[in-house]
Amino acid sequence: EEAAVVAAFVRTATCGISGRLGESGYVEFHTEYQEPVCNRPMSTNCTISYRTIQCPQACPFIVPSATFPCLLECVSEHGCSSYNAGLALPDASEHVCRPCSIRN
Repeated sequence: EEAAVVAAFVRTATCGISGRLGESGYVEFHTEYQEPVCNRPMSTNCTISYRTIQCPQACPFIVPSATFPCLLECVSEHGCSSYNAGLALPDASEHVCRPCSIRN
């Protein structure tokens, strides 16, 4: 039990992926960080910036959840709106999905 507390504390010292949606349908947390994967909800202990997370080349864009800021997915440029309809524009320079700006 004490080792789990220490591992959780150590895990929060660095920003990264701390859990992924598992086969059970729930986010599974681990004591070591995990590599980001494509098209699968993941949790992070990072701040809202997500700048330290590197998604795979097949899905290089980070799209945060519309409901939970600590959940995200790595998607292709065409997948931005599938996880969060409000962030449909892929930003190739930052590798994040952004809201579309509509001008009148």
